[in-house]
Amino acid sequence: MNGVASMQGEAELNNEAAGVPLSAIRPEMNWMSESKKVGPALVVSILREAKSPLTTKELSVEVHRRVPRCVSDNIVVLNLMRIRGTIKGKRIEGSWVWWVEDKEESK
Repeated sequence: MNGVASMQGEAELNNEAAGVPLSAIRPEMNWMSESKKVGPALVVSILREAKSPLTTKELSVEVHRRVPRCVSDNIVVLNLMRIRGTIKGKRIEGSWVWWVEDKEESK
């Protein structure tokens, strides 16, 4: 860690200790506290809210709107979630579409 980064980190810690929230100093950090769901939980949440199945691109746009640096919308992660049964997915006309079935709906 270089000296500048170290001093910046110390300044942020001192501001936190002084009762100044980090989000007031670095507003870009505020989105992290607002979005409690990340990773697979975020994907499942988005698919539950959707009125119909989402394409990989639609899902990616929504994930990145909520958490810009989330990598859980990647096709490999989505397929692993599908294989585990967390989400449903099917290839239709050259695209993958994704959805979630509630346990009551699938019976």
